[in-house]
Amino acid sequence: MHRLIDWFTRNGVAANILMVAIVGAGIYSGLNKIVLQEFPDYPSRTISVDVQYRGSTPTEIEESIVLRLEENLFDIEGVEEIDARASSNSGIVSLTISDNYDMNRALDEVKNRVDTIRTFPIEAERPRITLRNFEERVITVVIAGDLSEGDMKGLGENIRDEIGSLEGISLTTLKAVRPYEIAIEVPEATLREYGISFDTVVRAVRNHSVDLSAGSIKTDGGNILLRTSQQAYTQADFDEIPVVVT
Repeated sequence: MHRLIDWFTRNGVAANILMVAIVGAGIYSGLNKIVLQEFPDYPSRTISVDVQYRGSTPTEIEESIVLRLEENLFDIEGVEEIDARASSNSGIVSLTISDNYDMNRALDEVKNRVDTIRTFPIEAERPRITLRNFEERVITVVIAGDLSEGDMKGLGENIRDEIGSLEGISLTTLKAVRPYEIAIEVPEATLREYGISFDTVVRAVRNHSVDLSAGSIKTDGGNILLRTSQQAYTQADFDEIPVVVT
């Protein structure tokens, strides 16, 4: 190090040239806006097939959704690994494609295979086929204040929408908030007027707002699941529930 410093001391022209080069590199970087990233971009190699089936149990999802997807997708060329998850209301099958195989070709083949499946339950939503992309977090905005939970959530949703409308922002999410819920309150005077208890109201809601499986029927084309779809989701749905039938 001492020899290098001594050499530059005796060769002022070289030192000036190096300084000009460093300054020029800095100006070039500023003018061309070199991108700085915490994690480098890399192409996605995973294809996900997501099927929503409201009111279903994990067992029903596995039998009627996941197994049928696996049976039709396992032998696609270029697939290295298949991962499947069955949960309440949805099933997801993820396929990892090898690095030396064309992703567009694999994606087209997955779409074609899924389109040929005709034995999904009638109530199941249309399958969503997507490439799983890496999402880079740019900034986190924390909101705090003397507000009610509802007002705080509304403020957060407004800020999320405003940030999402900015140029260059592709995704914004709102976290650390509870989902909306519907509360049913009945005045005691109303209960006395109709001669019922609040437990009667609870039982009515529990018995009528529910999706129940009624078994399955075997056919040549596959199994047909029988179920009732009476789960209430909105205020209007709960308004239609009979409490007392005379």
